[in-house]
Amino acid sequence: VVDSPWTSGPPRELALRIPPGAYRVDVAWADSPGLLDGSYYEHRECAATRLCVRDEPVVSWEVALGVGEDVSGPHAADAGFTAEEAMGCFA
Repeated sequence: VVDSPWTSGPPRELALRIPPGAYRVDVAWADSPGLLDGSYYEHRECAATRLCVRDEPVVSWEVALGVGEDVSGPHAADAGFTAEEAMGCFA
């Protein structure tokens, strides 16, 4: 999980690193046509992105801690990520 780069506050650096290498990236696209000032338009944007680190099924989940964060600290209940004008996705 990675925070949105447009949120307030300093960016989070994740504590767990993925080894350098070539990884597959899957992208889900959303088409959302609209009407603006009487004109119809097409709009397409990325709805979710998945970095495939390995092909094995997921067997457990853990909190995505940033550098210096502690899962038992005072903000443990706030674990997760921030999204302003977006949606979150766990895949």
